[in-house]
Amino acid sequence: MEILKTAVVSSQSEFCAVDKNLNHFSTLIKKASATGAGLVCFPELALSCYTTHPNILEVAQKIPGPITEELEALAKKFNTFLSIGAPEKTRGKFYIAQIVVGPNGYLGKYRKHFPTEPEQACGFSPGTSFPTFMIDGFKMGINICADGRRQKSIEMMKKANVNFIHHPHGNYMGFGENAELWTRGKSVYFVPRAIHARSYILVNCSAGDVIEMGEKKSHSSGSMIIDPLGQIQKRTTQATNTEKILTGEIIRPLSAVIPSFEMKRNSIRDR
Repeated sequence: MEILKTAVVSSQSEFCAVDKNLNHFSTLIKKASATGAGLVCFPELALSCYTTHPNILEVAQKIPGPITEELEALAKKFNTFLSIGAPEKTRGKFYIAQIVVGPNGYLGKYRKHFPTEPEQACGFSPGTSFPTFMIDGFKMGINICADGRRQKSIEMMKKANVNFIHHPHGNYMGFGENAELWTRGKSVYFVPRAIHARSYILVNCSAGDVIEMGEKKSHSSGSMIIDPLGQIQKRTTQATNTEKILTGEIIRPLSAVIPSFEMKRNSIRDR
């Protein structure tokens, strides 16, 4: 079976400090790639920090654009794929986007399909499609945070026959005061979604405190890897909200190797 090693990061961001956050993330990418990870996943709006403060629109990026070029350089330097959240601006509209790049360049983006009421009030529009991305021969889909509470998003992943879904979050405390409580709570509805789509799901949330225009907001932290049978392969269990890197493996589904097994069985029987 083919294996894709992954690193699911709970990263801490500074409020609307894109360049500073990217510089910090390069250190995390270096650490993750040192474990052999072929894919490093960051949370929702990681490059700007998750917020619904209107200032976030001022740092929204053109995608693809200069920020993707910097991410491409990091992906090439550390020979890994990246999935990382950023606010996008295009033709006067704003989106909560997840950027995907690899060692050979830009692969594409996913726009959050179901932004929350506060996110829409901030100025974010809903996405209109569910693209997929090939990561070392594995098909990846993306849902972002509140997308996970809608049936359509998981049905589209099932229809696309993805091998795994990256599902980043930017949850403040309240959804779970630390990584252990957050991942335990999220498993309640992510396990059935993994089973329904017959797909791995990589879940992660932002970490630590952020100062938004003088007001402190705290994020829960936490990451989790669920397999297509609904088994929680790994999750962060520390009762803290600090940064963490959770590593794991995506294994190509058993169905992908059944034909070769049947051929061998028949050849033995024919003898």
